[in-house]
Amino acid sequence: MVFIYKGIIILKGEKDSILDSHSIIRGKKSLLDNDTKKTLLSYNENSFGFDGLTADMKSAFEVFGEDVVYDKVNLEDIIRKN
Repeated sequence: MVFIYKGIIILKGEKDSILDSHSIIRGKKSLLDNDTKKTLLSYNENSFGFDGLTADMKSAFEVFGEDVVYDKVNLEDIIRKN
């Protein structure tokens, strides 16, 4: 699969590989700072906390540990968050 946005390839790879490497992360806003934000491709903050997209689960777990919830993604989630 190849995702192209405005003529630029933003993501490519096998579907299963893309889905396995990406995850939605949900947690408290207090966990977000300049360093932790670098782990996320994109994120949204609200009054309850944040949710963000990561393409590197291993690094995200090293940063956030068990302080957040990791949810599986689908292709729509990845496209919407990019």
